[in-house]
Amino acid sequence: MNFISRINKLGAFCPLRELLIHDLNPNGQLSITLFPISAPNLGTIRHLAWRGSNETITSAFLQTIVNEAENLSTFDLTGIFSGIIFSALPCFYRLQQLFIDIDDSTIPMSFLKGIASSMISLRSLRMYLRSCRFSNDLDNDQSTYPNTPFTFRSLTDLNLRGDVKNVLDVLHTPILESLSLAPYYGSASTDNSEFPVFIRKFNEINSQYAKDTLKNSFLRFRTSASMDFAPHLSSFVSYDQLQVLRIETTQLSIPTSALSNFLSMNGHWSNLQHLRLDYEKATDAGSLSITALSLLAHFCPKLSKLEIAIYHPDQNIQSETPITPKPHNLHTLVFFNLPTSWNYSVSSAVKFADFLDQLFPRLTVAELTPFSYIHQPDPESRKDWWDGVRLTLKLCQRLKGIPTGLI
Repeated sequence: MNFISRINKLGAFCPLRELLIHDLNPNGQLSITLFPISAPNLGTIRHLAWRGSNETITSAFLQTIVNEAENLSTFDLTGIFSGIIFSALPCFYRLQQLFIDIDDSTIPMSFLKGIASSMISLRSLRMYLRSCRFSNDLDNDQSTYPNTPFTFRSLTDLNLRGDVKNVLDVLHTPILESLSLAPYYGSASTDNSEFPVFIRKFNEINSQYAKDTLKNSFLRFRTSASMDFAPHLSSFVSYDQLQVLRIETTQLSIPTSALSNFLSMNGHWSNLQHLRLDYEKATDAGSLSITALSLLAHFCPKLSKLEIAIYHPDQNIQSETPITPKPHNLHTLVFFNLPTSWNYSVSSAVKFADFLDQLFPRLTVAELTPFSYIHQPDPESRKDWWDGVRLTLKLCQRLKGIPTGLI
């Protein structure tokens, strides 16, 4: 009986709550050995492996503890794998969170089917895939691939990054509340035609079921050329309960007129509480102007946090009466960009602050990110201008008898 077996018999592992397996030997030598472990309080396993590690030993080790770790709820798999390890994971049927962050690996489609059918309590699934492939090892069961998706009945949180196209083909998540989708990883760009396909596939499988449950959606993508995003706004019409929508992208075209047309139809986004539109412009004309603030104030009455990039230089709306009929309760406003061609004078700062105060009189946070002006010819004057806007906002709040909480 070796040392580990002896201390296990004495109950030394009973208090263990987290187990970290480092299998990083690139020479193929065994860096872990198979041993029994009794850890009834174990809640988390983190497995980090490198190419050349012995997955057969690791897989066997995991299978020896699956019945002992009665409270295991989280499994974190990171590294490069040949496929053997995927056969062991569905055995952990009590898991509530599964995090997979892998490189250059081939993932059997039966793995997704296995965790869908066995992990009936799984609530959170995160898959970050770089240079990964899916193999169809379900040839003898063509009715299951890909026409019938794998149903994750308890999944409420789904986070997918990288090579996730095949995952979206087969995932059915009837009670999903939070979706994070980034069809690239690191610095890679996505072909313009791919992202709409991902969104459409997800909607085809889930919109019928998740329309009353999806509350949080985060989209991040990079394109190699300008992309007109306006036609894809309708992708999120089906989700009546959507409260948080965050979009981060490059070379996006989304004219204010397109946003206006979208918002004016059937009360889309009327339940939104947090909206983030962080994008690099395609052109000034194809980007949002300051008018977007009035539109969002009017059509998104529950909005409490707005993060937005404004590139179009049109300032006409600032001289008009806001179209929102009553003061809005927005408390956080963050600008990722303001137009470079604006006249950043003292008078324009006062005018802009007055405009913001009429729209959002209850602001407690108003920020202009430093990145928006740090590369401008005179960044200090831009910062001073914004400081003037904030000071004027505070004064407006005090004059109306509102205890200013602006920070």
